[in-house]
Amino acid sequence: ERELANVMRKVAKRVAEDVQTQHALLHAKGVAEVQHIQAQFFQRAMDDYAAETARLMELGKSMTPNSTGDKDDTPSA
Repeated sequence: ERELANVMRKVAKRVAEDVQTQHALLHAKGVAEVQHIQAQFFQRAMDDYAAETARLMELGKSMTPNSTGDKDDTPSA
C-alpha cells in the first residue's frame, strides 16, 4: 500500500507539472520561449523518470530471492 501511495503521489506531481507547462506554453510570448519551456519540461520529465526507474530497480532487487548479498546463489542439488 505504501508503494502504491508513493506512485500515486508521483503521478499527481507529474500531472500538476504537465498542467503548469501547458499554462506556460499558452502564455509564451514567442517561439524561443516555447522552445525553452518545452526543453525544461522534457529535462525535468527525463530526470524524474530516471530517478523513479532507479528507485524501482532497487525496490525490485530488495524483493528478489537471495538479495542479502550472498555470493553463492547456486541451487543445492
